[in-house]
Formats: sequence, C-alpha cells, structure tokens
Amino acid sequence: MNSGVSIQFPLFDETHSCRIFEQQYSQIYFVRLNQLRQSILESFLSSTTSTSPTHTQCRLLDLKLDVPSFVVGTIYIDLPKKPNVLSELSTQLNINSSFPQYFGNDIPAYGDDNAFARNIFAEDESGRIQITFSENVKLRSFVTSGMVLGLTGRQAKIEKKPLFVVDSIYFASSFDNLTPVFALPNIKKKISSNDIVIACSLFSSFESENFLSLQKMFSFLQMEEMNTPNRVIIAGNICALDSQADADTACFISDLDNFIYEYLVDTNKSVILIPGSNDPTSISLPQRPIVRGLFEKSSSLLKSQFELTTNPSYLTLDGKKVLVVSGQNIDDMARYYAKRASHSENLDEGQLRLILAQITLVSRHIAPTAPDTLC
Repeated sequence: MNSGVSIQFPLFDETHSCRIFEQQYSQIYFVRLNQLRQSILESFLSSTTSTSPTHTQCRLLDLKLDVPSFVVGTIYIDLPKKPNVLSELSTQLNINSSFPQYFGNDIPAYGDDNAFARNIFAEDESGRIQITFSENVKLRSFVTSGMVLGLTGRQAKIEKKPLFVVDSIYFASSFDNLTPVFALPNIKKKISSNDIVIACSLFSSFESENFLSLQKMFSFLQMEEMNTPNRVIIAGNICALDSQADADTACFISDLDNFIYEYLVDTNKSVILIPGSNDPTSISLPQRPIVRGLFEKSSSLLKSQFELTTNPSYLTLDGKKVLVVSGQNIDDMARYYAKRASHSENLDEGQLRLILAQITLVSRHIAPTAPDTLC
C-alpha cells in the first residue's frame, strides 16, 4: 500500500550527525524577531480602532516616560528553577526535588508567583528592558521565554527604576483564524478512512492494564461500525515513565511490536511511530527515529506501512500537511505556568495544554522556549 507519507524537510541528516554546540544562541533570537516583526505590526494595526489612543512605534530603548507606545520584542523570563549548569553541578543529586509542582503531575514549574511577577524582560536590537503586565492583560499567564510579542503600554518609574507597564499583547496571528476544537458527540459515526488518528503517552508503566488499553485502542479502530482510518500516528512515549529495568523495556517493546504487526496485517493500513522524551533515542530535539530493529515483526512489513520518523515531523498524508510533535514543547511551556494563587483561570491540565498549543499557532513558533529551556 502506498502510504503517501513524505517528510517535507529532514529534521535529522545522517551526513551531519556531529552536532556543534559552540555557536551562541543570540543570532537565533534576532532572526526570529526579524521574521515575525512585520506580522505582529500588521496584527496590531488591524486591531487598533479609531477610539484607541495613538501609540508611538519605537524601539525598546527609545521609550519615553508616560508616552503610550507600541514595541516588538523577544520575551525573556528569568526564573530560579530554570535549567542552570552551574546550579546542577553544585547540587549533584535531587536537582528537581525542590521544584514547585505544576498541577498534580511530575512536570515541575520554573518559579513561583513572585518570581514570575518581577523577572520578565523584553529585548530587541537596541537592548533589553524590564516589563510588567497589568492585571487586565489577557493571556499574560501563558507568556513564556522566547516568544516574540507586540506590546502596548507606557514607560513608568517604579521605585526609581524604569519599567514598561504592558496593557495589551499582540501575536503574529489571530485566534480568530484557528479552527475550533470540539469534542465528538458520537465518535463511532465521525471517524472515516480519510481521518488521521494521533495517540500519545499511552503508557505510564509496564503493568498489564497498559497493554489492555493499547489493545482496546486498536480494537476500537477496527470496529465494524467505523471505517478504519488510513493512518495511526503514535506520537511518543511508548516506554514507561517509571521503568527501571532494561528487561521490562525490551519486553514491552516486543509486545507493542506484536500489537502493531497484527493491526497492520489485519487492516492493511499504516502506522507512523514518532519518539518521545522517554523513548530509546536521542534526548535533544530534533530526536532521531527509534531504531527499526527494535520492532522485529513490524519491520518485516513495507516501510510505507510501518514508518519510524523524527520528532518533530512534518508529514504529507494523502494531501494533508501535518506537523506532529511528541509534546516536549508544550511540557516546557507549561513549566512557565506555575500554580499561582493570583490566577483567576481555573484550568485543568487538558485546558492548559490546549491553550498552549493554540498559542504556538498564533505566535507562529512551534517551540518558543527553545533554545532557552528546551533543547
């Protein structure tokens, strides 16, 4: 079967396997700023009404005291729990033990409410200034390091120090351009052969119930009431978070191989496997594909039926362009959202991740926190 899968640009090149870590990151941020500046300016101009005060467009270091201004800059947030090589060397063990926890899971936050309030900066070609967000600024809780934003506000002096007080945020695109996300009221009648199923983080341990959930997923996709979808993408974390034994990992991958093989033989469809943060491959992004030899049975099938690719991957599937990431970008963005008493939003984990995913679209950057805290 011709899967119609093509990677538009290779995220890992075998001919350049030796990565170079000597180059400074500053050029990356300035390229990002220059690429997005015009789009942000257009977003600001299109949203400005005749009743709005006139804002002076200027560079950050050209701001004048108490003058309504519009600036574009790269956000930098200095937080005590961000990755720090010197700090890690000094603590040696239990580096994350003192991290405040984000919600109830194992993703640590980079700082508390006070740290977020006083350590936000904006930077452009002219220099860096400290900023603060007014209480009425929408989405201020979701701002992360590395985002390129348009900001309106006034330069003020607080405790004899200059501080830009932000009253509005502008992204490179608008939330109005996004397709609404909705729950399927009756998923049996909604799935068709042209749909793409994406599953991720299916497994939290090697216990038997995880195999049962995997079996249920493949059985569900083969129900007679539905047209079996042509594509199933497993987006990362096929290995358990609490694994301590190599033997458990090998056994689990073998069982997963059996499930995938039986599904592909029965349906003649295709499965695309993308690595995640817990999987046996490179750690830093982009991650290399998982070694094909680990899946003995599935690897005997055509490559178009069982595809192992990079994370992230940009795919073309039957004319549909799909950009898939296993979630490290959203995980790292979530670390900037500490569980703070000042938050008026009462978000659960799913709601937060959906908003952060939408922000990657409107900000036109798949991983804004890279390379600051995501690598």
